Amino acid sequence: MISLLFYTSFILVTSLRPGSGGVLTTRSSDASLGDPCKDGKGCDGITYGTCSASKGDGTCICNKGYHPENGQCKFDALVGLQCHDGIGCEGLLNGKCSTTLGYGTCVCNDGYHPLLGKCAKDGKYGALCKNDYDCSGLENGMCGNSTCTCKEGFHVVGKEVCVSNDYVGDTCFDGRDCEGLPNGECSVSKGEGKCRCKYGYHTDTHKQCEKDASLGDPCKDGKGCAGVTYGRCSASKGDGTCVCIFGYHVENGKCKFDAFIGLGCQNGTGCEGLLNGKCSATSGYGTCVCDDGYHPLIGKCVKDIHVGDPCQDGKGCEGLMNGLCSAKYGAGRCFCASGFHANTQGACEKDAKYGDKCQDWKGCESLVNGKCSNLTGTCTCKQGFHADSMGNCVNDAKVGDNCKDGVGCETLTHGACDTASGIGHCRCLSGFRQDVDGNCVIDALVGDKCTDGKGCEGLPHGMCNTITGDGICVCMKGYHTDYRQKCVADGRYGDLCKNDYDCSGLANGMCRNYTCICQEGFHVVGNDVCVSSELGDPCNITDDCKGVPNSVCVGNSTKTCQCVDGMQPSGNNSCQSIVGGSCTPSTGCSDPTTMECKLNEMGKYSCQCREGYEDDDGKVCKKKSHGIHIHMEIDLDVQSL
Repeated sequence: MISLLFYTSFILVTSLRPGSGGVLTTRSSDASLGDPCKDGKGCDGITYGTCSASKGDGTCICNKGYHPENGQCKFDALVGLQCHDGIGCEGLLNGKCSTTLGYGTCVCNDGYHPLLGKCAKDGKYGALCKNDYDCSGLENGMCGNSTCTCKEGFHVVGKEVCVSNDYVGDTCFDGRDCEGLPNGECSVSKGEGKCRCKYGYHTDTHKQCEKDASLGDPCKDGKGCAGVTYGRCSASKGDGTCVCIFGYHVENGKCKFDAFIGLGCQNGTGCEGLLNGKCSATSGYGTCVCDDGYHPLIGKCVKDIHVGDPCQDGKGCEGLMNGLCSAKYGAGRCFCASGFHANTQGACEKDAKYGDKCQDWKGCESLVNGKCSNLTGTCTCKQGFHADSMGNCVNDAKVGDNCKDGVGCETLTHGACDTASGIGHCRCLSGFRQDVDGNCVIDALVGDKCTDGKGCEGLPHGMCNTITGDGICVCMKGYHTDYRQKCVADGRYGDLCKNDYDCSGLANGMCRNYTCICQEGFHVVGNDVCVSSELGDPCNITDDCKGVPNSVCVGNSTKTCQCVDGMQPSGNNSCQSIVGGSCTPSTGCSDPTTMECKLNEMGKYSCQCREGYEDDDGKVCKKKSHGIHIHMEIDLDVQSL
């Protein structure tokens, strides 16, 4: 195919020659590449050539999109340009047609990659090179000291691309690569770091470094204090000054956070504004807590005070949470307020309440009349107590307690208020009675069954006759069963009575003139028993003979009641003193009218006849007679015949 183009002064003949790779050629004897030219003229003989200077002196070069090859301007094929049967990509350095048959596109050879329509070598950061073109695979790279590196003002990312480091946060190495950030620096002197602003500068909205503002510097319309950490402009409109935001305070020219107890913190920071405080976690999230030896008080940390520490004039216990000074005036000691108690560390701990959690029988020690229930894991009240509305354990209602309008005896088992309106008292329900503790127990009678010592609580003065196993209810010592199968006190000699039954506790007793006395033929011994005894009755001990005064129990195989030495039986079942019988001045003789106890010739006490009385048959004393007493003495000398 031949095309004719007409120009002003000559005719150009172009042709597409076989084997030319589709590159247009020119035949001219005019200028050649590199020849001098001027004011844009003088290179008309160079196909696809031009003068390098539109004004003044220049040289002949190829047009844009063409390159010199063997003294001619060859077309710069581009990646993606259409080709056919492997032809058409000869102008693409390090490229080729994607197919040898039919239509295809220009692509890069292996080891090369597209770059602005060209094929660049897959150079990487640090690869060997001869020129910049060898590093064209490294974006924004160049060849320096025979090694691919980043251009000035750029730094490598992943060894494949160089990016500008003109912004805060860009990666840098070995203290370099942040030169393009005014007032910036690399965060590390060795290894990989990040570009940051130098001291006294801060990052602005464009990631550039701006000089810090200071507290007190002028600002306007709410702007101009960005460099003051936790600062703001005092005026949202108009002129103002840089101040700290709410929750921060000025300290050494900076805004420090007014931290408080419980505030969130992270990695050990965030509680610097809490005096005597710290972050609870050195790694991860935590909360602001007090240092050891300090405790929270209204969001701040105050020095610990312990129970028992001295205080003065009501002050000095502020550091003891829930504590008070014992003296409003003068010296005192710190103690816990109502509802709190001292723990082993000397701190005031809240008293346990009904329903609080506990474990292993512990945790309810401060709940008066309470205990820990391992069954429920909570604090409960001991038997005989119940929880009030405040969670304290108070006494169950007792018989006789006041109640009102039928209310107030709910905790008295088997009991109720005795009035539905007005003031009343707690009473036991029918079939129940009051025990010694004021509780209501089921009525019991002598002879009722009981087990393991229990079951007779409803029998006054009664008890179970066995502490283990089955038994029956019996009366306690000093009591006996009456006709109602109840236990009544044993009667005693002299007790008041209405009938003989009231004296049933006095053996052989009876009621006469409203007094318990012995039955006829019996006499009392020790106010407890009426006995009947006679001289000669069998006995075991002398007490068995108390029914006969001045008698004793004597004998060998069979013992009987006999008069004591110095006395003899009388006709009325009693023992009577005899003349010459032993006696004691304190007891005297049985018949003090006729006898007296005095010393005899042997120096011992014996019963002797009083003056005006005389011995009658050696046993009793009788009154002397007033007749003539003749005393005759006859001396007979009888001789045998």
